[in-house]
Amino acid sequence: MIKYFNLFIDYIKSDIGWWPFAFAVIMGSKVLGGNIPMSDIASYAMLIIASIICLRHGGDFDRLSTAFILFIPVALVLASPAPVFKSWSRYVLFAILYIAVSPLARNEYSRKFRLSVFKMTIIICIALSCISFVCYFLGVNMMRSNYDGSELNYMVNTAGTFGGITAHSMLLGPISGIATIACSYLAMNQDKRYWIFAVMCAGSMLFAASRSSLLATLCGEMALFYFSTESIGKNTKRILTVGAILFLTYPVWNGAMAGVIAKNQGSMSSGINTSSRADKWSIRIEEWESSPIYGVGFCAVSEKDDVGSDGIIEPGSSWLAVLSMTGIMGFILFFSMFYRAVRNSLRHRTPYGALIGSVLILLGVHMFAEGHVFSGGSYLCLCVWLGIGCATDYEPDEIDGEE
Repeated sequence: MIKYFNLFIDYIKSDIGWWPFAFAVIMGSKVLGGNIPMSDIASYAMLIIASIICLRHGGDFDRLSTAFILFIPVALVLASPAPVFKSWSRYVLFAILYIAVSPLARNEYSRKFRLSVFKMTIIICIALSCISFVCYFLGVNMMRSNYDGSELNYMVNTAGTFGGITAHSMLLGPISGIATIACSYLAMNQDKRYWIFAVMCAGSMLFAASRSSLLATLCGEMALFYFSTESIGKNTKRILTVGAILFLTYPVWNGAMAGVIAKNQGSMSSGINTSSRADKWSIRIEEWESSPIYGVGFCAVSEKDDVGSDGIIEPGSSWLAVLSMTGIMGFILFFSMFYRAVRNSLRHRTPYGALIGSVLILLGVHMFAEGHVFSGGSYLCLCVWLGIGCATDYEPDEIDGEE
């Protein structure tokens, strides 16, 4: 145990650095269940410090990223959303996160910082997923009821009530998906024993019963297998081998699908989840149609949608949120950034490029059903923009030699 701890410390010193390590850990602590004192304040402080340091290192700015972050306040002025949404203060928080981890700052320090935080974020996702997998069998669940804060019995109600050591199943799902892809990468390129951890992470993702996370993980895994090498035969062999193993072992792991199946049956019988999300998608489209050029305003919705306390909203889809809140102009800029990032990381067909690109694909697919893209205080928002930043930065000659 001491040997592995020392190896981990050496890895932090040589490959990550203590500052990116501290940044990633504090940001990751926000997803843990239970009340962690000062976690929000600490994360905001970290974001401010990181953004200031990135700006102080000078260099130029990415034009596409600059155009996007500057267009949002212009759209806000034109849309003039109601004060209840606190759009300007939410924009400031988002802009701070954006400066810290998006591809905006193009200096050498910012690129290295983003990559180091990405590596540490992968480690955190794997740790959260594997621990949650064990917790499932130990009866430990940090997710609590939204109504009275009581402990949820995920063995009785399997439809999205297990969050492991995270605060919610909708956090554990995508986090475990990222961890599954990362462990698959490690198993294919470093040590086959990582397949054990990949199975554990996939198990946590299934226990979370998130259908969007399951679909997103499958898409990310296929991208990882296909773009890891230029050999089409090797890629095909990998996909067929994994598919055959999953088929033959289905009787062993099909029980883990209970939550996903229960959720789907609930949707078909009573329309609890699917219809509510479809309603939000329809509202987002209507909002865009009402203001197609610049949208209805950053982190704002129309009167048809629900608004929580303190102006909190749930858009139901990040892609549609970008479209409805910033209009077609903002959507084109965002899609251009996302497409450029995916293309840059996958076109080289290198293992590490495939890892970054497949994680971004997972997040992109997941964003069709979750609206966190503008939530500056959300861990998944951080993951999205960090993924875009690292995928845009990716240069195989600079990075792959370090792995």
